[in-house]
Amino acid sequence: MNNSAHFSPSRDYYLLILLLSFNIVLMTENTTETVHLWRDFCNYLAVPSLHLSQKIINRPGEVGQRLKDILRVYEINQTLNSEIKVLKAQQNYWQTVAQENSRLRDLLSLRPAFPYKIEIARIHLAGNPGEQIIAFLDKGSERKITSGLPVAAFWHNRLYLVGLITQSYLGYSRVFFLNNELVNVPVVIKGEDKDFSGLLRGSAAGELRIDYLSDVSDSILGREVLVSENSRIYPAGLLIGYVQNVEKFANQVSVTVRSPVDYRTLTEAVIIIK
Repeated sequence: MNNSAHFSPSRDYYLLILLLSFNIVLMTENTTETVHLWRDFCNYLAVPSLHLSQKIINRPGEVGQRLKDILRVYEINQTLNSEIKVLKAQQNYWQTVAQENSRLRDLLSLRPAFPYKIEIARIHLAGNPGEQIIAFLDKGSERKITSGLPVAAFWHNRLYLVGLITQSYLGYSRVFFLNNELVNVPVVIKGEDKDFSGLLRGSAAGELRIDYLSDVSDSILGREVLVSENSRIYPAGLLIGYVQNVEKFANQVSVTVRSPVDYRTLTEAVIIIK
């Protein structure tokens, strides 16, 4: 009897398990899952998947052809996935470029409207959640930045005052955001018929409030809050935010101001220099 025509008992055993399990694997509709199951099975047998795959591929019949088709589709999927990753990376790059171009357009738009010098600085934030945010800028006295200068940020093509320089050193400076309880700024609420003056203060809760107002109605809801001409902040008229809520206590009124700028996520600021 020609032994070359038959598998050895151990090889027959492996091949039987292989064919039975492969029939189960072929029942799945997910090509990637099929190949992963195939490789898991090969790992279980502790032999290279390519070796066993080649055995089945070289065998005539439907099983070999099906495996060829599956592996071909799997290779196509792998190629497509690689191309998709490249396209996503390119998309992220162009989104970053578009954001940078938008920022540059915003800065250029300042020239005709604001005839004063500005410095662009990176912001570094510190502080734990629930605590007052400590902010530092990467520009300092070497750029003629001094205590009291306003710090602003862009939001939808508008410039908002967000804080004040409190200390300036060589290479960096410290900023207090407007919602810091140590900050107060004379402001004006632009009413429909007349303006209302008050003092904007930060709070321990991180709110912007204008207290001790009088003769103010609910009609100021949503109105702009600007830096007052009586303030030492230059220039007057910088936008801070909008009236969010009005609370009345006897003859006094307290106003909550909302800034659309999230101070906690700022990465860049505009320092306005006289």
